[in-house]
Amino acid sequence: MLQKLLNIELPQNYQNGIIEYQESLDGLNSFDLARKGIDKKRIKKLLKLCEIERIKSFLPEFNEEEKAYAIKRINDEIEEYNSIVL
Repeated sequence: MLQKLLNIELPQNYQNGIIEYQESLDGLNSFDLARKGIDKKRIKKLLKLCEIERIKSFLPEFNEEEKAYAIKRINDEIEEYNSIVL
């Protein structure tokens, strides 16, 4: 999964469906990516993308109040993702 994620061509602006979030025990962390020689900005952009998709994956389980908060968080994360220039 990690290698597949590393091979993704990251667009400058967020696009829906770039990855499909799959929950895992170990997750994705910046230390592992940095050890592989991945650029810090690319790491940050990858982590933002994963966070966006993680939040979206939980939307069906949320009540209306939680959903409204999650959508705000998604929009904030997308804004941050878009601001990272590779």
